[in-house]
Amino acid sequence: MPEVWLNYGPVDAVLDIRAENLGDTLGGDAEALPQERLDEILAGVPVDDSTVLVVLHDTAAVRHTISRLYAMCEGKSAAFPRILADGATRASIGTGLPEGSVVGTFGAGADELGSNLVFVAEVEPDGLFGYQTVCTRLLRRFGSRRMLEAYECRAGDAPVPGSDPPPYLVAREFAERFEVSSIEVAGGRGGVYGLHAGHPSACDAQNLARPYTSGGAHSARTAVGSSGRVFGPDTLARSLPSLWTLWGALKSGGQAVLLAECGGGLGSEALLRHAEGNLKEVRSPPEYVEGMEAVLFAQTVTQDTDVALVTALPEMYAGRLGVTLARRAQGALDAILKSNPRRKITVLPDASRTILRQEPGGEGGAEDG
Repeated sequence: MPEVWLNYGPVDAVLDIRAENLGDTLGGDAEALPQERLDEILAGVPVDDSTVLVVLHDTAAVRHTISRLYAMCEGKSAAFPRILADGATRASIGTGLPEGSVVGTFGAGADELGSNLVFVAEVEPDGLFGYQTVCTRLLRRFGSRRMLEAYECRAGDAPVPGSDPPPYLVAREFAERFEVSSIEVAGGRGGVYGLHAGHPSACDAQNLARPYTSGGAHSARTAVGSSGRVFGPDTLARSLPSLWTLWGALKSGGQAVLLAECGGGLGSEALLRHAEGNLKEVRSPPEYVEGMEAVLFAQTVTQDTDVALVTALPEMYAGRLGVTLARRAQGALDAILKSNPRRKITVLPDASRTILRQEPGGEGGAEDG
């Protein structure tokens, strides 16, 4: 019996799947950039005494990129850039950086004024913008009014990860007003797959994140996955984009199982209000509430898909989210196979970095039922 390991919060959980039930295992097979190419791109990052790295996202690929930048500075006897982050990102990333690194708080005071700010993050598939980049992160943090504009011009009520929808143009135009730089990483279990260094508005997310599309086209009735190893806050808001990826590969009426411990809670104001029954209008709201698109997309996805969330979240959230909550991944899997012992299970070990296209009229391989 093969063992499939999926990330669940700070640990990995094993799924015991019979060989006859194991379908495709998709994503995570891209090739890492050679170190020489990585260093060549990083050589274009302006580093001097005024340089401040603002870390917006904590992943293994982000940590490796920063470590390489430090190593290059050390080799040139150049000044090491200061590092800033905020919230749980600051708490988590400090342990994964070169010895002697000190991570300060972003937005803490006047020492950031006049600095050469370089924002660092990993590119991720996103249901509203197609991809989450530094442009979209700047918009979400500093542009609440234009976030409403981006939300209103969305491609529809369903998530569109991996595309180039109208909201991304709003984010790019917003970022153009900032005199900053960015280091944007495409990464995963294999390391750093791609890298952009320059102004955030110049990042070609479609091209940079091309390694995420290695799964190709697919059509399945059942998909199981997790977001992969991501440091920092483990919340429902950060986990749901992986559900959009699973859903994109499913036939109508399919089943999706997402491992998302969510030890950090819900993770957005909109999800909290929705859980409390206080979010009244999500399709044409008078104002944008942080994370509103997750509520809208969840409503769309659960209309035609049975979703099981393997999580530590309280059972009280299940009804509002339209999902089934489970405490063990194996239990969720056994429930699926009980209804159809011949079911083939498609597995996405790194769903937050995998883009799948549904095959038109595809039957998902040799799956029954």
